[in-house]
Amino acid sequence: MADSGFAEFPITDSEPHIMLLISANVGSLFETKKEPQANQNNDTGVGREDTRGSTKEIMHRKFTKWAQELIDIIRQVKAKFIAIHMQEFGGKNYEEGVENVDQFLSILGIQDNCHDVLSQNSIIATDFKHQVFLDVDYENIKTFTALGAIYLIHKSLDVKLWNFKSSSFEHLVTNTVIHKADLTDVETLQKFKFPPISRSRKGFTRSIWSVNSSSFSLANVHLIHDESNVIAWEEPLTYRKLRRKALLTTLTEIKDIDSKVPQFSNLPLFIFGDFNFRLGMNDLINHICSEAFNSHRFTTVKNAKDSGSDKVTTSFACIDPEGNVALDISKKEFIVRSRSISDLFRDTKQLKTMFDTETKSLLEQPIHKESTGSQLCDGSSEVPLPFLLQESDIAFAPTYPYSERDDEGTTYMSTRCPSWCDRCLYSSSARDLFLESCNPVYSTIGATSSMGDHKPVYLSFALRPCEAAPEGNNSLFQTISRWFVLHASRLQCPGWFQ
Repeated sequence: MADSGFAEFPITDSEPHIMLLISANVGSLFETKKEPQANQNNDTGVGREDTRGSTKEIMHRKFTKWAQELIDIIRQVKAKFIAIHMQEFGGKNYEEGVENVDQFLSILGIQDNCHDVLSQNSIIATDFKHQVFLDVDYENIKTFTALGAIYLIHKSLDVKLWNFKSSSFEHLVTNTVIHKADLTDVETLQKFKFPPISRSRKGFTRSIWSVNSSSFSLANVHLIHDESNVIAWEEPLTYRKLRRKALLTTLTEIKDIDSKVPQFSNLPLFIFGDFNFRLGMNDLINHICSEAFNSHRFTTVKNAKDSGSDKVTTSFACIDPEGNVALDISKKEFIVRSRSISDLFRDTKQLKTMFDTETKSLLEQPIHKESTGSQLCDGSSEVPLPFLLQESDIAFAPTYPYSERDDEGTTYMSTRCPSWCDRCLYSSSARDLFLESCNPVYSTIGATSSMGDHKPVYLSFALRPCEAAPEGNNSLFQTISRWFVLHASRLQCPGWFQ
């Protein structure tokens, strides 16, 4: 973890420009109410309040810890361009959570009038320009997405931001620009809320950037979640189809706008956020039960939700002939009793290979053609995505649902099956922006710290220099030198000329 002083780190022009793309569902970060107890001793537990001080003091403590982990990563990779995409910004109880937005920005060192001791020494406050987009107008239900994006641009970079209204790039003249409202009319942002119009707050935003003459777009997305574990188990396509449709809508909306701008015909796209991708519940449950028992069956249990309630909750238990229980599952309960849930998810590679079928079906589907459709596992057809997306190899544990307690940074709650909900995907043209001589890093922030129920995910990579034409008054030696600098990393890759 970074020290509280946030000491500066040197960045020189001779070093590659490191990009840092972060996705963070911050809903629980803005909450003082604790979620149910983590899956310790295989018990759901009871929620509790954090009563250690006033709401402002509690928020300060949580925001400070989160900011320390964030800036630790910025310092570690020496990032020059940082994009932080947030979902559920302001919290699940957003009417109360939005009141803490200014405090959050102050601790990060973004607010011009901040007086927080921590932020005064922050590299974010001194070394970077800030572009902030926060959808906090919760009263406008028809457009409210609760999405937030913070872009930090090192002052040494030549960066421009696309204006969708004027169809032109604009230089960042002001050090700090904060858009904190509905965002629908912000000219430098594309915003879309998924239908049907409801309080679900799911949608996407996008901005287009030019960094040292390399252009790309950054999309922040929040897709539909699994509302019921039981439905996800019994009818696995129910939520997957909704997520696929939302992602198709996102990419189609992006492509429609880009098609009107000739220079954006193959614009690199990074799309990172809370995709809510889930593991194949049916196969995973069978795996857990078969591993625990040679013979097992599922029994149905119905019990009242609570005393004085007419609602009945249906739960299922996997048991062996002697009545031993391996797993309990209900709408908002996923309790593995046969072994530690953390041990179960220790072998990340095997679990992803066996059960991360939803992501696999999206990343390995054919390119869109009007006359074809992709086959889903139930035999039905759906229109493929407009273009292929890629993802770097995952070597980190599932990012959700972690305990929100301060001392349980590596423990999962027993509300949902752990999954890699938070991802960073990119188009093939975006992959071409990676400097081959510098390996990209795909990991989580605060792996052992309490960061809320979602672990933030980040992708860092070195930006390949843009191949600008040499100026006419350069000598032959300067021209050859420039060419070699631009292509040296490629010359190290045997397959580049193939």
